[in-house]
Amino acid sequence: MNLVWTECIRQAKEMLEYWKGTPDIRHTGKDVRRFSLHVLSATGFGKSYSFDRAAEEVQQGNSLTYKDSLHLILENAILIMLLGPKVLTGSLRRYLPKHWSLVGEATSIFKSHIAKTIKEEKRLIAEGKGNTGNFIGAMVRASEEAKAAAEEDHGKMEGRRSNMGLTESEIFGNIFVFNFA
Repeated sequence: MNLVWTECIRQAKEMLEYWKGTPDIRHTGKDVRRFSLHVLSATGFGKSYSFDRAAEEVQQGNSLTYKDSLHLILENAILIMLLGPKVLTGSLRRYLPKHWSLVGEATSIFKSHIAKTIKEEKRLIAEGKGNTGNFIGAMVRASEEAKAAAEEDHGKMEGRRSNMGLTESEIFGNIFVFNFA
């Protein structure tokens, strides 16, 4: 919980500095969404960003950053749920509107960022290094601890999966729910 408050305070201070330098603020929606996105990024995934208010649009063809891909996914969550990532990234992608293709690209890139983060967390655990303190780290650690406990109790489990930890697919699902909520 400390990480959430620390990040919120930092983002609020940076947003306030930005607002002090802006003569006329009429719309705060984008700034509040950026604030939320940055807090989610830091607490969920250990990726901290400054409140830069970079208002530039994400351009197709440029490699999307973690932040850009998460932003596009959150802004287009209903489209992703309606069509599904497979439609947005599959062979029909070239026939879709450009923005939909960009959303599909964002889902692929985001998934690769998360897979990389999960792999890194597993490496840190294997090396016995400290907890990163973010949501992905907590899920991976809990899952690995459950797997280790299940291996110790292997003879008692007899085919039950209840304590085998989370699969990578389940971790991805939890991350999506975490961000969407």
